[in-house]
Amino acid sequence: MRRLFNRLRQDRRGSVLVEFAILAPALIGLTLGVFEIGVQMYNYNTIRSVASDVARETVIEAQRRLEDNTIAISDTSIEELYLGRAMSWNLDVDRLTVDAVEQPMSRVPGAKEFDLRIQFEAFDFLGFMGLPPLTMSYNRPIFVVT
Repeated sequence: MRRLFNRLRQDRRGSVLVEFAILAPALIGLTLGVFEIGVQMYNYNTIRSVASDVARETVIEAQRRLEDNTIAISDTSIEELYLGRAMSWNLDVDRLTVDAVEQPMSRVPGAKEFDLRIQFEAFDFLGFMGLPPLTMSYNRPIFVVT
């Protein structure tokens, strides 16, 4: 029996497997964390880019409507434009909340000011780790000449 214990004590063949089993969850968690940070940065940049596109399109459309004497730009038209652009950029619109609010007092004389408020509930890859889900918010003013 004593020889068996001495032989097991000196045998190092399984030590790498045991060490990997101890470190594997941390390595997998770090890898998924880096992946999630990249995806969240992509989502945030997409939200901002779509907001910029919508602001440009709103200003151009407002100029066309001003020249044609048609209906002015409204809150709902900006919201619908944002949701349409977000779908073309492959954002999950079910996780997206868009509000365009016309401000009662504009900071630019002779222009209407809309405040575009966007919230996005990001998909959580690390939900199994007990972290709270990430909600991104972005606000942008849009000035439309009247």
